[in-house]
Amino acid sequence: EDIEAKGFTIAQERTEQAHQVKWCKMNGAEVLEKADWAGKYIPIIPVLGDEIVVEGKKYYLSLARGAKGPQEMYNYHSTAATETIALAPKSPFMVDHRQIKGFENEWEEANTTNRMYIRYNAIAGLEKPQRERQTEVPSAIMAMMQQAAFDIEDHLGRYEATKGQKSNERSGKAILARIAQADKGTYTFVDNLTRAIVYAGRQIIDLIPKIYDTQRALTIMGEDGEQSIVQVNVPELDGMGNAGLANDLSVGKYDLIASVGASFGSKRQETVAMMLESMQYAPAIAHIISPLIFKYADFPGAQEIYAEIKTQVEKMQEGEQGGNKKGPK
Repeated sequence: EDIEAKGFTIAQERTEQAHQVKWCKMNGAEVLEKADWAGKYIPIIPVLGDEIVVEGKKYYLSLARGAKGPQEMYNYHSTAATETIALAPKSPFMVDHRQIKGFENEWEEANTTNRMYIRYNAIAGLEKPQRERQTEVPSAIMAMMQQAAFDIEDHLGRYEATKGQKSNERSGKAILARIAQADKGTYTFVDNLTRAIVYAGRQIIDLIPKIYDTQRALTIMGEDGEQSIVQVNVPELDGMGNAGLANDLSVGKYDLIASVGASFGSKRQETVAMMLESMQYAPAIAHIISPLIFKYADFPGAQEIYAEIKTQVEKMQEGEQGGNKKGPK
């Protein structure tokens, strides 16, 4: 109608397919409530694992999928070692019945009574009673358990040095470098998590102007964790007297970028550590860096210390400037 009202003629028409996301509430037997979903995306955000294609069919693998077989082998050999020790007889004394004749009670109570000595009959040609050697776990079983443990680490891409066990590394940077190297083997899962975060963010951006459609105050948080209040959809008049909205969320198009890395708190800790290290090699700039250490520190009272140091520095600077001024001759 609008096209024809403007004097144009429709030459051709075509049917276009569109989609509408709907949601419903069910009790397992019937639909209790249903309505249109406000957004254009289906609100299901998968975080996929590793993807492989075999003969045209796609398979999704988890991080622990490849380690299931070695884990079963480890459990089997661990059970076999436990069974070997549990079924082995305890270490008894090997004696001739003539050696304990008359002292049977002492020997029968040897494992329950704390005696200073146990008597026996010395018989020529026979050694004194001796205990049999304790049963040991076969070395082959222990070797298989160790090999299975190595296989688990290979499949997971996580080795003992990355889990905190003492290794050849001595400095903190070397330990972090080893952990970062191990993370490269599992980057697929972190990358897929980033994709899921981006997808979730796009859904939220799509829903914000449709849900936040009235005037309201929202709490927002910056990268440094500081919170502030912002007013959205606030009615106002422009310079021509026309009514409008300030911070209208329905105006404009938005997108987001997600990055995986250290959080703002971790970056602050690295900054403080770097400044402390710089002060050791360049003591001349310590008076410049020292206030900033407390500015970016996270412990309680750090900001109060920074404010006090800043005040003292400003007073010192004002005093130096006042002393440098030349009075009248």
